Amino acid sequence: MTTLRPHVMLCAAVMLFVLSAPGAAAEEESVLLTFGFPEGKVFNYKASRLDEMVAGGMEVTVSHSMMVEVSLKAAMENGLSKIALSFSDEDASLLRDGELEDYDPEIELEGKTIYAFVNSKGEVDKAEAASNIPGLSTADELRELVEDWFVRLPGEEVSVGQEWRIDFEKMGMSQEGEEPEVQGYTDFKLKKIEEKDGLLIAEIEGKTRMKINKAMFRGTLVAEGKGEVKTKIAVEGGYIIECKRKLDVKGKTVGEDPITGKESESKTAITQYFECKLK
Repeated sequence: MTTLRPHVMLCAAVMLFVLSAPGAAAEEESVLLTFGFPEGKVFNYKASRLDEMVAGGMEVTVSHSMMVEVSLKAAMENGLSKIALSFSDEDASLLRDGELEDYDPEIELEGKTIYAFVNSKGEVDKAEAASNIPGLSTADELRELVEDWFVRLPGEEVSVGQEWRIDFEKMGMSQEGEEPEVQGYTDFKLKKIEEKDGLLIAEIEGKTRMKINKAMFRGTLVAEGKGEVKTKIAVEGGYIIECKRKLDVKGKTVGEDPITGKESESKTAITQYFECKLK
């Protein structure tokens, strides 16, 4: 008869504990990742965004923070969820070449509510403002404002380590037959499933690649972008627990010199950071 030494028995006990622990078991599971905001719930998020831009020899940094209250307004017959996002405690600042300047956001969201119509894959089909929002110019711009509060999901069952790709494009001012202003994709991956305070949470990471040919105030931005996202969502409901995004854009701005009338170009670099967390 073979007798196990004490340290061997201890290792065996540890292995048994690890293999039977809830966290370890959860990582072996497959989960259905779809969006369906829970009825009767109101969630409050603290959000911040930082935009750093270098163009034409000038450095500009815009910082923006706010609170966002999110709730289900209605479950639509066409399968869309009408989600209300109410903005408050908005604060913004601008730093130009190291000097702090008085700054009001181009789009004023303080005290405003936007309705996002979201499908089961977390895609914002359209958005509507509950009242007039100063500085807002297009419906696409409104939709882009609320997309940060949703994650594009596969809409099917996935397991840890599995990936899915989301393609996207934005036509903007582009005419029919022209290239979209923005086009690219994000490759998402389910990194982990864990349980915390009785809530099953999916940890997702994504890498974004895009091409940009977009009309700007000083000309046309021709550039490429690379980004990454790390987010945690509730498996039941598909809503964000916390999210961090970063996007680096590098290229050039092509325009017309106001003095000579000749075409000019300047190197342009933009870095965007976005964070939101459920309070």
